Amino acid sequence: MIHLFKQKQFGKLFKEIRGQLLDLIELVSIKIDVSYILEELEEIEYKIKKLDINNTGLADEVKRVRIKLYNKYKNDLATYLPDKKAQSLIKTIESWIKQIINLY
Repeated sequence: MIHLFKQKQFGKLFKEIRGQLLDLIELVSIKIDVSYILEELEEIEYKIKKLDINNTGLADEVKRVRIKLYNKYKNDLATYLPDKKAQSLIKTIESWIKQIINLY
């Protein structure tokens, strides 16, 4: 019973993370400000930590990207990502979507 319960929890968490990542791709595409992107990345990082019981390092990768973005834009968090940086972030998020499938 406990195993089935945990599996359902992981399934729910997996769907939440995937949905958030897909939403984040859309938000980056429509030019949402960096501060909002950072908030979303922080929440996604936390959820991935809960899902990643084998500690694959995916949460650490999300954290590295979040910190890198913060350090680059900390003086102007209301700015939008330039197109090239936005496309790079979208590709990174797409790779995370593929990686979380392996966690589940």
